[in-house]
Amino acid sequence: MPIVIDMKAMIGDVENNPKYEVLVKVFNQAELVQGCAADVSQAAACLRSLDELEATVKDIQPYHKTLQQALINSALILYARGTHPGVESSGRGAAKTRKHLPVELRPLHDAIITVRNKAVAHVHLGNGLDAWHQNFAVMAPIVSNGGWQPAIVTRAHIYNPDVIDNLRTLIPAVEAIFQERYQDFIKQAAKLFNENPLDATPYLTTAEQLFSCDTKKAQEFLAGQGSGTTSTIYS
Repeated sequence: MPIVIDMKAMIGDVENNPKYEVLVKVFNQAELVQGCAADVSQAAACLRSLDELEATVKDIQPYHKTLQQALINSALILYARGTHPGVESSGRGAAKTRKHLPVELRPLHDAIITVRNKAVAHVHLGNGLDAWHQNFAVMAPIVSNGGWQPAIVTRAHIYNPDVIDNLRTLIPAVEAIFQERYQDFIKQAAKLFNENPLDATPYLTTAEQLFSCDTKKAQEFLAGQGSGTTSTIYS
């Protein structure tokens, strides 16, 4: 593989230099969008795995239902993590996506975030969300002594077609938004870097050190230098 510049290390060394203040901000925004795009890409991968599971397994067993639930919950959490800013200020944060979505898709986005917040990450019964996690309190007669035995049972719905359909609609739209924003940030960064060049010598490294987890994917990525596209490599 060729020699590359470790731009993240370079930016880290100049982040307190006023001369490169704008470049640092633009780079950080590009990195944020790339990370959020990776979350949504992984959410899409969860849905593809769900489709493959349902297409190949005809006799659904209890452990298959557990896999279904895990894939759906992961897709919901990953989508929300990449598109909706949370309350944790010290975390990576999410790219604020809602305002960039077409108006007709915003209610779908809001519904996904509500399900994540009130039925997956936390449980808030009512308002239709109890379809995901519903408790039943019953009294059963005790035959031996004629009394009554109380019991509470929890029913969890694993598959909600409306939520899955919403995700399938939203993910391509969000990926396109992230791609456009990422390209814009990268173009700005390239322009700023060329206007105020840095000595890249200390940051030269072999591509293997950065991409050793997936050599083939890294070679494909490096072959498209300058294309301004996001890419996720799995380790």
